[in-house]
Amino acid sequence: MEGLLLSVAVGDALGWPFERRARRFDDADEAPLGPFVRWERNAGNRFRSLPEVIEPGEYSDDTQMVIAVARARAAAGRDWVRYLRAVELPFLLAYERGAGAAVKRACRAWASGTPPWEIGATLDTYFNAGANGAAMRVVPHVLWHVGAGSFDHLADDVAEDAISTHGHPRAILGALLHAFAHWISISQPAPIPYGWLLRELINRRMEWSRVPRSVVQNPDWLDAAEKSTGGYPALWRATADEVLKMLETASAAADPASLKAPADVMAELGVSRGRETGSGTVCAVGAAYLAAYNAAAPDAGLQMAARLKGADTDTLASMTASLLTAAVGAEWITPYRRQLQDAELLYRLSVELVDGAQPLPMPLPTRRVIAQMQERVLQAEKGETVEIPGGRAGRVVDVVTIESAKGAARRLQVKTKDGQTLYFISWPREEAPKYRVPTVATQRHRAASAIHGVDIFVRDLPRARQVLEEILNLKPDASTPRWVRYGTTVLRGNSDMGDQVPTFNLRVEVTNTANLVSDAEKVGIHVEQDYGPHGAIGLRIEPGFVVVIRNA
Repeated sequence: MEGLLLSVAVGDALGWPFERRARRFDDADEAPLGPFVRWERNAGNRFRSLPEVIEPGEYSDDTQMVIAVARARAAAGRDWVRYLRAVELPFLLAYERGAGAAVKRACRAWASGTPPWEIGATLDTYFNAGANGAAMRVVPHVLWHVGAGSFDHLADDVAEDAISTHGHPRAILGALLHAFAHWISISQPAPIPYGWLLRELINRRMEWSRVPRSVVQNPDWLDAAEKSTGGYPALWRATADEVLKMLETASAAADPASLKAPADVMAELGVSRGRETGSGTVCAVGAAYLAAYNAAAPDAGLQMAARLKGADTDTLASMTASLLTAAVGAEWITPYRRQLQDAELLYRLSVELVDGAQPLPMPLPTRRVIAQMQERVLQAEKGETVEIPGGRAGRVVDVVTIESAKGAARRLQVKTKDGQTLYFISWPREEAPKYRVPTVATQRHRAASAIHGVDIFVRDLPRARQVLEEILNLKPDASTPRWVRYGTTVLRGNSDMGDQVPTFNLRVEVTNTANLVSDAEKVGIHVEQDYGPHGAIGLRIEPGFVVVIRNA
């Protein structure tokens, strides 16, 4: 089982160049031959691009998250959840390589000291997050519980980890299904019968689809889930039924009498076509199908996952590779190990987790200390030693300047004492000038903007509606139990408003956002990327006032 973490990273590194967000190849046939490829990605964002060269064998945020979970388990033992949320997730923002919006929002929430399900402004966004970011990081928990006679404790840990970043049942059930598939595959004697895994997942549905105790015994989370969804248990059951139907489709396609091509099956399951290609349940079923179909030829299954057009290839290949390794062992990934980033660390962490590492008690760094560590790393020079949260030291082994159309940035490569390679990107800071009213000449070059609407957050939405509609005789244009709109003004109910929740959002549409982020940063405005459910830009003027920018 010591090869499981290695296989996670192998699949990730193989599939990353073809992942749809990476925008490296329009077609997998363009890729050069060989196990890994050298390629270039956009390490910036839609407003400020930055071309970064990715060397063969380097992995993405998927493996970074897996290592963060593994390190939390190895470093903190039974206190791993608190360590993950207080140390690993906040610091991940400094070095992540392609993390999704849901993960980054959750990391920012934990960095502020607030669970993502307690931030009212993004409550619905959190409970709508059903992507595969939770499913792809279950392997450290599987290794910790190797040999367990029941799935219950493993399920508790997987769910506790999943809700750290995602709230929708598609994310949590996807993680539970993927973990259960590993757990039963490890204990099944080789050779595994063709299609056995899918049949077993169907027959033992009640084991992976029940709500884990770690969720049931979290009343604050359950209250928030009910408030957001208006019926979370029903949503859970509907999602479990949805997964069962996908498993039945996959199992029928894996029957020897079936004439369906694997690529067609993956499209039918929604892995490579449709609106939910990146959901946790879809990827978990897709990985299970590829593992069941290719148990006799694991490398063929991995290559199919890594280059499947339209799929979330880095995550799909990572999940497929680890399932295949759980089923047939790790010997087949040996040819990939030589070029794989941080292979020795991944192997060592696997051994520690299987052996049940006994961590030493250590105080958790405060949020302020973590922020200071991050700042020192970004300012370091080549050859310097820097401190990494969790008592780790790192050495800056390389600093390169990356040129882009919007200016130059520094990329620092840090090698930690325990063997992890981290990349930090630092944009140059300019002294924030005092605000001055723009001259007419300056205004000619500004983008056209228009106020699109106002969001006002209130603690008691029914009472606010009573005043506006019964006393002031205002007529709502649209409403739900959580919000009501009067023209372009929207009242949003939030009974748990706190300092982290904006009480006033001014929504603005802008025709050209090209220089908006840098302009705001120059005058000292805190910029929040992927703000809200539609990935807008949030300019936090003060704690209770956010200007939300969207393209016109």
